[in-house]
Amino acid sequence: MGGHWGTSSSASSRSTVRASPVADALENWTYSTSPSDRDAVARRLSAAFPEADVRRGDGSRAHDAVVDDVRVLIVSRLDSAFRRDFYTLADRFDDVVVFSTTCHASTPNEWREFKHRNRGRTGGARVRFAHRRDSSEGDGPSVVRTLAELAVPAVGIVALLAASLGLFGTGGSAVAALEGYARAVGTVTVLASVLTITVLLTRRRVCASVLRRIPHT
Repeated sequence: MGGHWGTSSSASSRSTVRASPVADALENWTYSTSPSDRDAVARRLSAAFPEADVRRGDGSRAHDAVVDDVRVLIVSRLDSAFRRDFYTLADRFDDVVVFSTTCHASTPNEWREFKHRNRGRTGGARVRFAHRRDSSEGDGPSVVRTLAELAVPAVGIVALLAASLGLFGTGGSAVAALEGYARAVGTVTVLASVLTITVLLTRRRVCASVLRRIPHT
């Protein structure tokens, strides 16, 4: 599995891991709660830092996981209990990572404000933030690529119809053919557009990606 998960803490002089790479490892990870969120985070960090001392928190301390001397705090709500734990860790340790499981989505404005106020250094700690990535994020095609993929069949349908009706002729014959079949071409174009939009709206990954790119107000 990698790492030394569950072993005793190493001395700070041996610590080689800092907050930034730990935050990056969590940011680029598809979130899991199996068998628990603490276990899943510890396993992820153990795999990401096989030479580090990785330990899962047991609930008796403010942190939920430790990587060498980096304290990781899992947060679902920006409530008073979280803030107390966060500032306690920031005052006592050099590196703190805050990993949001839900509050970045449920209270995005508050999450952004908290990050802006505490990113960099708080107390004596280097503080970094990360948020969960769901399985619907990141692994699928981009929105632009998906739109292109959906547009190609629609254009192809219209092109095939135009070819079958002889609309790719030249001169007056093409214009006459277009005038004669304008209603049919329009109908097929509308149907192709509706089909494209329907497929787009039913693709969960595309909808999630589009919604995430809309700025919160």
